[in-house]
Amino acid sequence: MSTLYALLVGIDRYRSPSVPALAGCANDVADARSLLEHRRAPGTDLHVRRLLNDEATRSAIVAGFRTHLARARAGDTALFWFSGHGSAVPVPDALWHLEPTGLLQTLVCADSRTDDHPDLLDKELAVLLDEVAERGAHVVAVLDCCHSGGASRGPEGLRLRTAAPRTLPHERFLLPGLWQRYRQGVPEPRALTLAACRATEQARERRLDGRDRGLFSWSLTAALRRCPPATTYRDLLAVARGEVERWSVAQRPELIPTGPGPADQPFLGGRIAPAAGLTMREGRDGWEVNAGLCHGVPAVAGDPARFAVDGPPPVREAEARRVLTGRTVVTPLGWAPDPGRTYRAALSRVPAPATTVAVDDGVPALPAGPSAHIRFVRAAEPAELRVRPLADGALGILDAEGRPLHRETDPCRVVAALEHIARWRQVRDLRNPLSRLAGAVSVELVEPHPGEASAPADRPGLTPDAGGGFELRYCPAPPEVFIRLHNRSPRPLYCALLDLTDTFRIHAGLFPGAVIAPGRAGAALDGRPVAFSLPAGRDPAPGRSARDWLVLIVAEDEFDARAFELPRLGGPSPNRDTRPAAGWGAHEWSATVIPVVTAVLP
Repeated sequence: MSTLYALLVGIDRYRSPSVPALAGCANDVADARSLLEHRRAPGTDLHVRRLLNDEATRSAIVAGFRTHLARARAGDTALFWFSGHGSAVPVPDALWHLEPTGLLQTLVCADSRTDDHPDLLDKELAVLLDEVAERGAHVVAVLDCCHSGGASRGPEGLRLRTAAPRTLPHERFLLPGLWQRYRQGVPEPRALTLAACRATEQARERRLDGRDRGLFSWSLTAALRRCPPATTYRDLLAVARGEVERWSVAQRPELIPTGPGPADQPFLGGRIAPAAGLTMREGRDGWEVNAGLCHGVPAVAGDPARFAVDGPPPVREAEARRVLTGRTVVTPLGWAPDPGRTYRAALSRVPAPATTVAVDDGVPALPAGPSAHIRFVRAAEPAELRVRPLADGALGILDAEGRPLHRETDPCRVVAALEHIARWRQVRDLRNPLSRLAGAVSVELVEPHPGEASAPADRPGLTPDAGGGFELRYCPAPPEVFIRLHNRSPRPLYCALLDLTDTFRIHAGLFPGAVIAPGRAGAALDGRPVAFSLPAGRDPAPGRSARDWLVLIVAEDEFDARAFELPRLGGPSPNRDTRPAAGWGAHEWSATVIPVVTAVLP
């Protein structure tokens, strides 16, 4: 027998006259409770505590976590739902690495801004969520509030759930030990958060189905009623986001954290499903795939790209209609997708595959069909990749200069390996040389001082070599560096940092994607040092080395960095080849490649 503990907070009326009233928050909470009654798994007990309007003081919300949600144990689920105003305060200088926007987000409680009662900081909320998760429960938060901005009515006639930013409250008014917790390093989040909008955006409410409702709460509960029980958080948010975008082009819900794992389990808990890289969902412009120009999808011409969509035979496809920076608007070909679903997708055709493959004599016939990533040429022709028989009977894959890249003993797996390498090379070679964003964001590698747990804000970085790369050395442990992304432009930019390893893996774990404010910096791994080690199976013997290519993608609009990801070729993927050290409508985008060699001293 499991239990679902829910703390539902809805605030339409605030004590402070400086905080404007709202109209749909109590309705959000009522709908959320009704949904939980019907959505919970059979045999699950439901215990709900509601805090409405004047009941939802800062102290009552904290007590709701520590006396109600804290009862959840292993096998239970704890849900925190907040509908009300959000705001922001400046981030302390010592914690710059936590917020590339320069602001901490806050929840405005019923008594906030009266008698020295501060808002509830997002970092305090993280502490409360983690306290519950430490007991073994599955923990999720739904936040339908603004993350920044001033109180007003939006141009679309939608009420904004935001209150004016405040100054940072004195430490004595916050949860004890809050800043010490973050100065010692940023703990991995243990809870999932479904947020109404990004940190730089504002959440809306409006009249929907005859009542005032938060746009995100209404969209999320509608998606939950429409989607099957096994729908993951990631897919659920994609469906809800599509609904939100039909009403507001300036509000984009997000899931935190975005990486594989908890985001790929069903709502309110369950078995984690394998994460999908490319997906197709219904968005504000129709059906769209979460990859675009910056992912290497070619612009639409006479022969547009196509995507294959998962499902029973026959194969269903969608054709590119408009390719934007981080997404592609598509037209389903001869079939009608279900608006309540998110579909897994794969690139099935591009006009001219960039990677040519030659097969030498002596190689058995390869089971090759049409491919979106490789094109076979005659053995005598120049080619970017070549398949050659090896003396031990295996097949080797070589580059154009004859350097070995991969060996495969099963001919049936050679084509898949070729496609994997071709996709990896496509990301490594991403360029947009005419972009006005070229050079707008720099990547800085900073050497840690002894005992330093978080990245310094302004210490000069290591000097790159003539090719813009770096060489790091074991001495004798794996080298560690901090990585900063510095936005030197006068505009906010969306950035992601990919790590491409010499095992043909691509991951976005270092900096998976966030807006960096003008003149500010973001930090990889939330400011923790990054250890560059040799990959699993490669002993750190003298003279050994490994190569990484850090690929910085910068754009004016959001894109999905997960669509770039690839597992390690030829074996199970480790957590990271680089890892934490122990202890939009615009077409404008740019990519920068920073080679890093990690070598063991002879």
